[in-house]
Amino acid sequence: MAGEDDRLGCGVDQSWDEWLGSLDAGRRAEAESLLAVFRRLGDEEPELAVRSQISEGIPQLARFVLARDLWRIVDGWAKPGAIEEHPQAVRLLAAGGDRADIVFLARVAAFEAILEVVGRIDHGPRGDLADLLPGWALVELDAEFAPTKNILGELQREFVAADPSGNESQDLLWK
Repeated sequence: MAGEDDRLGCGVDQSWDEWLGSLDAGRRAEAESLLAVFRRLGDEEPELAVRSQISEGIPQLARFVLARDLWRIVDGWAKPGAIEEHPQAVRLLAAGGDRADIVFLARVAAFEAILEVVGRIDHGPRGDLADLLPGWALVELDAEFAPTKNILGELQREFVAADPSGNESQDLLWK
């Protein structure tokens, strides 16, 4: 599961029920509600994510949802007809180009662009003047779209680890 390293130390030495029992009623209800959301979204280790978010304040749900949605952008290129919506791809296909190669190239381009953007969010500007330039952060919003105190970090690692294929993007990384 994505972000597993920062989920360590959040009560994993206790069973789920023991950990849940150690919480006050409000946090217990929050944990149970959060668990249901993670399960509904298909998180493979929802208990770890909930423990981390409740115990450590790491916005695991926001990170999970963002990474999942970013992968939908990458994998959207593989959907039937997606490539054919672009005249350049249609010309390549008409010239004998292999659809699988074109799809792969589009997925790699999307993957690398997203990886670069989330890397910039994680680490700030790069280059000779980086120490003089402002940085930025991605902040979680609540249900009313007001910023919370939670800053989403480790986005690059979360994105790579959230690869729906389960191979942590190895097929998309340049070799």
